[in-house]
Amino acid sequence: MNILEKYLNSQLTEKLIRQLAQEDEVKIEGIGQSALSFQLAALYQKISIPFLLIFENKEEAAYYFNDFENILGEKKVLFFPESYRRAYQIDETDNANVLLRSKVLSHLQSRQKPQVVVTYPEALFEKVVVKKELQNHTLKIKTGDLLSLDFIYDMLLEYKFELVDFVTKAGEFAVRGGIIDVFSYGDDMPYRIEFYNDKVESIRTFDIEMQLSEEMKKNIQIIPNLSDKLFIQKRQSLLEFIKKDSLVFVKNEELTTDILAKLFDKAEEKFSSLSGEIEHLKPSELFLTPTDFTEGINRFKSIFVKTSRHLSGPEFQIQPQPAFNKDFLLLTENLKQNTEKNYQNIIFCSNDEQVKRLRNIFEDLDEELD
Repeated sequence: MNILEKYLNSQLTEKLIRQLAQEDEVKIEGIGQSALSFQLAALYQKISIPFLLIFENKEEAAYYFNDFENILGEKKVLFFPESYRRAYQIDETDNANVLLRSKVLSHLQSRQKPQVVVTYPEALFEKVVVKKELQNHTLKIKTGDLLSLDFIYDMLLEYKFELVDFVTKAGEFAVRGGIIDVFSYGDDMPYRIEFYNDKVESIRTFDIEMQLSEEMKKNIQIIPNLSDKLFIQKRQSLLEFIKKDSLVFVKNEELTTDILAKLFDKAEEKFSSLSGEIEHLKPSELFLTPTDFTEGINRFKSIFVKTSRHLSGPEFQIQPQPAFNKDFLLLTENLKQNTEKNYQNIIFCSNDEQVKRLRNIFEDLDEELD
């Protein structure tokens, strides 16, 4: 059974699409958990525009990100995390998150489809490099280019890449004869660029552990650490970076605004206590204020679940699953009641073994279930 197909053909989905065509802001009610994932995935497939999905916190965003990966496919959804734990604490940067943020910006800049980005307030709080700056700090290389190895070497040093013996993480590069290995912040795997005289002979991805080439590439983009506040000065909100025809979904507008306000207050407090020779950018240049957020989402078609705005929209009347606490007698009773109400029972399992286990349990209970 294709659950997504049911949402794609739902009258409520059509109603939501019609209302978005007529109004800039819509509120949806009576929907949550994975039902919300299916509904947003169906809406995305129907209207085919970029989506920015803002959830209440990192854990919730990760939960829905996993849902969207399973529904739409792993390559069709991007996760946008925060890059560090506290404002102006550069030494507490999470390199894995920096890589993910850079990957999202690189993807958005390239205008590849699809563009579904899942995020949360703490990640949205950090401003990103402006598009023009990203273009100026992106090194594009394709097979057959007339480029000298020395030129690439100098550019990587200018981009603050570290010269090492063997590349193991983003921000590193290595040189051996006529070959440069480089790990861009916008990609999951490093590249091996082979030169013949002053010409790019080949470009391949390679495995870090085995150091063996994997996939041939015709062209690549190398981008630096876009979260380095000392390297790139001009910044803008992610809401300014995404395309103007995007749809913005906000799970809880008031909570998001409140979190941004608290984070900004802490950033201002930290900024006022800074000292030393390094000149730091002001909080308003680095971080998103609650006003910036409100004004930002007002420029897009928006869907809200929890908001103080007086908006109309479809009501789904979807109820969360009752808690059975591993009591299969309670579960079977609930399934029977659903059947009596003409509901179709569908149980999702993680794997085949779980399917077999459930079948055995129901058979042992000797219950006739639809």
